[in-house]
Amino acid sequence: MHAELWGIVRGLQIAVANNISSLVVESDSIAAVNFIKKGHNSSHPCASLLDDIIVLASRVPHIFWSHCLREANFVADNLAKKGHDLPFGLHFFEIAPPDTAMMIMRDLSGSPILRDSS
Repeated sequence: MHAELWGIVRGLQIAVANNISSLVVESDSIAAVNFIKKGHNSSHPCASLLDDIIVLASRVPHIFWSHCLREANFVADNLAKKGHDLPFGLHFFEIAPPDTAMMIMRDLSGSPILRDSS
């Protein structure tokens, strides 16, 4: 969950820096979404990240938190895997990488495809 929360913090920082006023934050971590929406214990190991998220989210006038199954968001899953092959740091793509463009179309269709369980 720690990596998921860091991703949310960084995404919110980008949104705030660009004066985004309406935002949907989707995560495949139901635990992360619940901690953000319902609060957390100050002794939780991720409490400082959760506090950062609350502060940053307060600067976005219209924000909606949503849990999204990984199977319903191939783009995010693909980009997360791609991150393992990139140098450490934040990477912006002006256009979708070729292997990701097909997944964008799949996600837009709204038809989740179940993963192979083998």
